[in-house]
Amino acid sequence: MKKTFLLVASFVLALAFLGIGVVYAQGTTPTQYGPLHDFIERALASKLNLTEAQVEQELANGKTMAQIALDYGVAPADLPTFLKDVHQLALSEAVKAGVITQAQADWILQHA
Repeated sequence: MKKTFLLVASFVLALAFLGIGVVYAQGTTPTQYGPLHDFIERALASKLNLTEAQVEQELANGKTMAQIALDYGVAPADLPTFLKDVHQLALSEAVKAGVITQAQADWILQHA
């Protein structure tokens, strides 16, 4: 469980770092979420066969991505792989949308 927490925490920090850097580089005031937030929500919803609204509600209720995954049937032993798959899907979609580059996606995955 400690490994899972460290994996999730390091990924969140990497996303926060990237999100703040991108926002400041654009010369705007940062918002609560980074530019990858919607992609991660969509990927999590897709992997769990939920709607984005369901994921948003669970997050609004204070649950983490890991808690949501566990609540919707992901086995604890499968959680690290599941979360990595969610992030890979989200980053792939963000690259396709032009929000980040492939090099940035690769960096995030290497450091998560």
